Amino acid sequence: MNFVRTALTAATLLAVASPAYAVTITTIFTPGNSDVPAYITNPESLRTFDEVVAPNNTPYVANPLFNNERTTGVVRTRNPSDPSAPQPSAGTFLVVGANRASAGSYSIDFTGQVFSFLIGSLDPFNSVTLNFTGRPAITLTGRQIVTGDTTTPTATTGLTTGRVTYDLGGVGVFTGATFSSTRGAFEFDQLVTAVPEPATWLMMILGFGLVGGQLRRRKVNTKVTFARA
Repeated sequence: MNFVRTALTAATLLAVASPAYAVTITTIFTPGNSDVPAYITNPESLRTFDEVVAPNNTPYVANPLFNNERTTGVVRTRNPSDPSAPQPSAGTFLVVGANRASAGSYSIDFTGQVFSFLIGSLDPFNSVTLNFTGRPAITLTGRQIVTGDTTTPTATTGLTTGRVTYDLGGVGVFTGATFSSTRGAFEFDQLVTAVPEPATWLMMILGFGLVGGQLRRRKVNTKVTFARA
């Protein structure tokens, strides 16, 4: 598969309303690119899986130093020569649901206002569940993972390999995430979180304004708002 390096292909705003306050998630997807968005000045690496030195298809064993990891089902490591590897992932990466007959999941707890990770090619049976403080969890399935929009069809046509970043914009806190696949496989790597400095929000907003103008010229609508009870 050829990977097209694009500076920014989607910046989607997902507003989750509640009686207490509204949480807006900005989703950034950069296909074929491993870089965390430049406005995030102090990213904290959560997991790279690089300490797992094992051949393909060996069971993944969580590092005991990371007691916030939880795995179920078929969870395996693969090396970067695998054609389904998150690009351009270095070292090993994690695969859940590593064969057609088995499901699997991987969960990690963390605290941050930004959550970012690399993904391999998506399938409609892959999902990411995002957990928040005081808010219901949100599950994104298939192509929804790269748009941040739960109304997006789950079919995964087009380029779906690269870095996904979810940003709460300074309102609300992520408390964890779960990567799941009901069959087949879901490949991911380089999990990162951050709490950006306040000065970076202006840069982000200006950048999204420019991207929004470009997307409108391309007749692509990426701003979606919905209410969650």
